[in-house]
Amino acid sequence: VLCVGDDRTDEDMYVEVHARAAEAGFCATTCTVGRKTTSAQFYTGSVDDVLDLLAACAESTGVGL
Repeated sequence: VLCVGDDRTDEDMYVEVHARAAEAGFCATTCTVGRKTTSAQFYTGSVDDVLDLLAACAESTGVGL
């Protein structure tokens, strides 16, 4: 699971995604846009970085965007 958000209201989502992923035994990666104090594991510098990440993921699976 990839969970990406860009503001304070997404913080509860990051915590919940990690908790449910742990319960279900699957991997979750959380990412926020911009450097700030966060519960997310990673951050990107901009929304364009998120789009680049999604395009790279799609390309690696052969799906494409």
